[in-house]
Amino acid sequence: APGQVPALLALDAVDGLTQANLARMTSVEQPTMAVTLRRMERDGLIRRAADHDDARRTRLHLTDTGRDLIAPMKDARTVVDTRALRGIPASDLAALSAAISRIVDNLAE
Repeated sequence: APGQVPALLALDAVDGLTQANLARMTSVEQPTMAVTLRRMERDGLIRRAADHDDARRTRLHLTDTGRDLIAPMKDARTVVDTRALRGIPASDLAALSAAISRIVDNLAE
């Protein structure tokens, strides 16, 4: 599901995140992340494990099934990005990126 992509990619980058850290890293609200993670666990994409240092915390890990989705997702993203950005000069893309970053910063305040 599209809502699972940010969580999968974040867990691929940093294994063993907590739900709170994952929600923060992906800019997803905690209740939405909780629902997403329940679905991902049900579908065998992630597993939960107690934190070794603090048993009250749960760490999230990709399963082999979840990890197998990473390369195809990245490939699909590359195809879409290439198509979407075709013919746009690098200077325009840099300006767009800067503008979007500014918008995100403004909304985060």
